Amino acid sequence: MVAVRAFKGYESKIVDLIDYTCEVSKTYLRACLADESIMTHENLRKHYLDPVNSAEIPIPINDVMVATFTLTFLDIAHRMLGWLRAQNFDCRL
Repeated sequence: MVAVRAFKGYESKIVDLIDYTCEVSKTYLRACLADESIMTHENLRKHYLDPVNSAEIPIPINDVMVATFTLTFLDIAHRMLGWLRAQNFDCRL
């Protein structure tokens, strides 16, 4: 259960993001353990972090990392706005 007020209503999408990342990571790590010669920076980039036109990894892990940074920013912004409102600051744009 995600208990961050800023994420309310997005819980199922966050769970999907986590499940996707775990599955893609598990598959990549198993491939590397089966063949250690593929444990290179180039292979990591090409087949995990930023694959192009990949049926196995339709969403690059780099994009997933950006999404997690965005979630962190959303939480921080939500907390800051809550604090400002509690201080009676006008938070309208």
